Amino acid sequence: MLRKVSKSLGLALLLGFTSQIVQVVFLRDLLMVFHGNELSIGLILAAWMAWVGAGSYLGTFISTRYARTRILLLGSALGLMVTLPITIVLIRELRGIFMIPPAAQLSLADIALASVLLMAPACIFIGMHFVYVVKLWRDEDQSEDSSAAGKTYVSEALGNAIGGIVFTTFLIHALNPLQTVVAAAIVMLSVIVIAQRTTRPGPAVIYVCLGLAAILLGLMAPLDDWAHTRQWQHFLPNHELLETLPSKYGSITVVQYDDQFSFYQSGQLVFSTAGSGEEDPGWEAQDSVVFAHLAMVQHKDPQQVLLVGGGLGGTLGEITKYPATAIDYVELDELLLQAARPYLPSATLDALADPRVRMLHGDARLYVKTANRQYDLIIVDLPDPATAVLNRYYTQEFFTEAASLLGPQGVLVLHTSSTPQLHRTAVANRNATVYHTLRSVFDHVVVAGDRVLLYIASQDARNPNVDPVVLRRRYDELGIVTDGFAGSHFHTWLEGTSVRRVNWAARHHGRTPDAHLTGPGPHPLQPGSLAEQTLEEANLPPVNESFFVNSDFHPIGYFYTLMLWDDITRPSDRSALPAMLHVKPWWILPAAAVLLVLMLGICLGAHKSRRNQPLWQRLGIRVAVLTTVFTTGISTMMLQVTLLFAFQSVYGFVYELVGLITAFFMLGLALGAWLAHKYLVHKHSLTTLAYIQMIMAVVSLLLWVGLPAIAPLRSPALLFVLFGAVTAAAGLINGVDFPVAAGCYGAVHRQPERSAGVIYAVELFGACISAALASTVVVPVFGVGAAFLLAAGVSFTACILLVIARGWSYG
Repeated sequence: MLRKVSKSLGLALLLGFTSQIVQVVFLRDLLMVFHGNELSIGLILAAWMAWVGAGSYLGTFISTRYARTRILLLGSALGLMVTLPITIVLIRELRGIFMIPPAAQLSLADIALASVLLMAPACIFIGMHFVYVVKLWRDEDQSEDSSAAGKTYVSEALGNAIGGIVFTTFLIHALNPLQTVVAAAIVMLSVIVIAQRTTRPGPAVIYVCLGLAAILLGLMAPLDDWAHTRQWQHFLPNHELLETLPSKYGSITVVQYDDQFSFYQSGQLVFSTAGSGEEDPGWEAQDSVVFAHLAMVQHKDPQQVLLVGGGLGGTLGEITKYPATAIDYVELDELLLQAARPYLPSATLDALADPRVRMLHGDARLYVKTANRQYDLIIVDLPDPATAVLNRYYTQEFFTEAASLLGPQGVLVLHTSSTPQLHRTAVANRNATVYHTLRSVFDHVVVAGDRVLLYIASQDARNPNVDPVVLRRRYDELGIVTDGFAGSHFHTWLEGTSVRRVNWAARHHGRTPDAHLTGPGPHPLQPGSLAEQTLEEANLPPVNESFFVNSDFHPIGYFYTLMLWDDITRPSDRSALPAMLHVKPWWILPAAAVLLVLMLGICLGAHKSRRNQPLWQRLGIRVAVLTTVFTTGISTMMLQVTLLFAFQSVYGFVYELVGLITAFFMLGLALGAWLAHKYLVHKHSLTTLAYIQMIMAVVSLLLWVGLPAIAPLRSPALLFVLFGAVTAAAGLINGVDFPVAAGCYGAVHRQPERSAGVIYAVELFGACISAALASTVVVPVFGVGAAFLLAAGVSFTACILLVIARGWSYG
């Protein structure tokens, strides 16, 4: 008996191990195709949960009609092994399948549809596999209760955690994505084959299996290279793929078009360069050159300069032409510099070798938060906040941290892409948000530009300065000589009427309750001078901060940037993003009211119909338990996705650590399920289930209050430990909930496999909906706090339902 239980335990662990590795690999590859857009994380997880739930339900249907469980296990493992490499190849062919124009981004509808289609085959097999393991364990235990489901749930969760840790610490560095998923499938299939045998396999069998595995993994290397090439042929058809490098911050890709070299990270363009043979800045670097000079003359004598990003694109080379004493250049990924160095022009290489330049590799947010130096000028030369990672440099928290490093006359300069006069709603919303967010920290903020918008912020009234005469005089007095810029550029960039109009638009937009929906109002033909606008601004209505102040825990600027790029790259499509701004937080209340009225109606029916009271009792208990399981999926996934977003905002990146973060959740889930299975005597108690829901609601409220207190901590290690502990705690509550809910439902259903499959599927369905809502609407539009409140609300609703139903409790 012990040997049989050991086999079932191993199969459950292996299921969790394999499914976790597959999930993380799919997530990372899809993020590449979706340009690192974290909104897609929730949609990917939602599709994953939905199809695993569907597979669980399908497995329940099959297992009740076919008794040979071991054959079913073998079939699902073979199906998984075949579908995994095919899915990876299809992910990289996605742009061609959807016929996305070159360099355009996938719309939210494209991302959702692609996730649903691509996740289906593998996830269905994983869901079926769970039910088969439950049935096998129950048969071996000869049990009639839900204990096998609880043990499988615990073991799978533990396998999930192990898979996340092994992937993060070993597989990510040793194997490519195709080799990783195939290796996991080979291990699963081998263990199932060995478990079928009544005797220990001989050396010949083992050698044959190892040989076949080595051949198969060897074939995956050229297939992975071919699939990468195909992916970039669809994205940039006229470019040659030179190399792809795995980085913990996101895969780095180098492509070439004629004499131009471009560098992408997680599908996002970082910079382009004319190559090492060019002495003068080409058109690729022209925007960086202009930006560098417009920024450097904002301070009369910038001796201490901090540059965040952008140095490899030409900005650093122009900054070194000024007589600054020290230039600190922070670049996140050291591997990016290594990959770019052979292609960089000599001017950039000379700048990197300049003794005044101190190269700092690491997270710039962390550096700004912990630095003890004071700067005259901080220049942020980063792409638009199109991802949660980039959005961290356009938030109120970052601006506050940057302001603390500036001297009394210090200036912060950054830029975003734009359109003339900010006429369209998406660009007006995003750029007004950046302005109002800066203005919430700095006393003086001025914007300028057209296709690219320059933001200049300072606490000194004499700064910022957009007078082209003054700035040209400063430039000429310094005697700067460069082939990419001339004094006349100041008059071109800072033309008076254009500057007044764009400042009027940025200052006035966002001050009405529906400004985020209606876009900017009509502009005056001749706005007043900047001095007059500054005086007028004090009398304008207050800013609608909920939609026009960007923060780490309310990344609305990130959402507007996605709207903008959707508007620019896919103008003919009907985007779902603007519609999300119409969502109201209170819409959840009618759904909760309907559930409560339904339960009260069942209660009243049971009271009036004494003859059929047992039928009403069973109905009431089923409704209460299934609703609780559904809301548990909603609340726990809401917490998991929200914590992932919060971790991204505070810590800096999740690309490498996504497996480890998920492992924390699964470790907590496994521990919770084990504790429930081990120590809860009455696993069919509605009262216990109600207490669990109340605890979940309280934890969500504590996160709502406590997470903002954790965020300002300066120690990355402490932040990681705290986020890991909080994530594990959320998983622990979820883990305790499952065996109790399965016990409650099984007590009235009395079909163990069907009960386990139904509970598992309903929880995953709730998690599916929650993942989609959390990442696309709740967190970006309403903020992290709203997500925690929503999780608390659904848990509290489930608690009330259980309190109503517990009068029918059966033990």
